[in-house]
Amino acid sequence: MIIHSGSCENVVLTTMVEKLALPTENHPKPYSLSWIQKENEVRVTKRCLVSFSIRNFEEQV
Repeated sequence: MIIHSGSCENVVLTTMVEKLALPTENHPKPYSLSWIQKENEVRVTKRCLVSFSIRNFEEQV
């Protein structure tokens, strides 16, 4: 799992999503993430939206 406060990209392995039985959907705008080297590129084609709330604040990420 990668959660980076300086970026809007948060990434988890498909295995984690499957183990937690979270529903996925095709990403409306698939894109690639690449770190330091181009050969480490990851293609993002699915997304999993998770809802949460804290007091009166509700969000889906």
